[in-house]
Amino acid sequence: MSEAVVTAPPQTATGAALVTRLSSLDAARGLAALAVALFHFTGSPAMQAVPWLHALGQVSWAGVEAFFVISGFIVPASFAAFGTRIQDSMRFMVRRLLRLYLPFLAALILAVLLNVGSSLAPGYRGPGLVLPTLSELLCNLSYACEFSGHAWIIPVFWSLAIEIQFYLLLMLMVPMLGMRLGARTIGPAMIGVTLALLLVLAPYSPKVLVLHDLPLFSCGFFAWLWHAGKLRALYGLLLMIGSLLLVAYTHGSIAAIAAAMTVLIAHFLQRPWPVLIWLGTVSYSLYLIHIPIGGRVINLSLRVAESPPALSAAVLAATAICLFAAHVCWRFIEAPAQAYSRRVLRAQAGQP
Repeated sequence: MSEAVVTAPPQTATGAALVTRLSSLDAARGLAALAVALFHFTGSPAMQAVPWLHALGQVSWAGVEAFFVISGFIVPASFAAFGTRIQDSMRFMVRRLLRLYLPFLAALILAVLLNVGSSLAPGYRGPGLVLPTLSELLCNLSYACEFSGHAWIIPVFWSLAIEIQFYLLLMLMVPMLGMRLGARTIGPAMIGVTLALLLVLAPYSPKVLVLHDLPLFSCGFFAWLWHAGKLRALYGLLLMIGSLLLVAYTHGSIAAIAAAMTVLIAHFLQRPWPVLIWLGTVSYSLYLIHIPIGGRVINLSLRVAESPPALSAAVLAATAICLFAAHVCWRFIEAPAQAYSRRVLRAQAGQP
């Protein structure tokens, strides 16, 4: 999942254009994180007793797809703001990984500790104390579980592995596209090549590779090019329609609708409510911890009562507790990680 706040001073007009859209992207990212949490909170068969809540939860998995669209918008823009040389891309990658990895590591430790605590609690009904093996830990820490057959300690970690692949892909592409990204407009030749690559790679790629999700990332990428004035309106519209059709083909109509809504929010939501901006600020932390924390709230609630009012209250309680925990995580882990990444970046550039 992409963390979309750009705090480095923009070095290009592209960076300046990006800053004007951060609040709308915050809102989109916050809503996407909340949707994913709702999907996991309503996954129990008991939730079918609340039809509207269960039905809403069954489509809210598309929040992950929305995250990929947001990454397609924000990450290429951030790469371009840092510069288009290979060393600029390396600097961006170092900063990005520092910002994302420290909260990820904290969430992993929290999940392991909660698993241990749950297994020792009275009335525990699970399989007993099961600690991850060294190989499982290493595969989680290196985002390699999909390639090794090990389980993710927190299931949503799979999407972070796709995000990292996207960053690496861009790190290779941005220097090659540097002149194009700096150009005033992108021509039809690049459009044709891009769509041809998407048509060939996406539908036939394994789901563990970023190539499968390229249509989602491309929705955000083309939206950024359009917004930054690097695509004429007609080209931008055609590219967006083509990408959305590919999303519908590879991921289904719900994912295509989620991608389209994300692009619309990014472009047209000029003044989001402050609560949505705050939700976007804590969205990465919420995404990481909602299963180990909120999942336990739901499980505990199901032991007490399964009436529709009780189930609705359980989802509400799990959401509220996770939002509070996400704010704490952001305040004491994620925000310091962001500050640390800025210090490392200044040190790399030789700045005080």
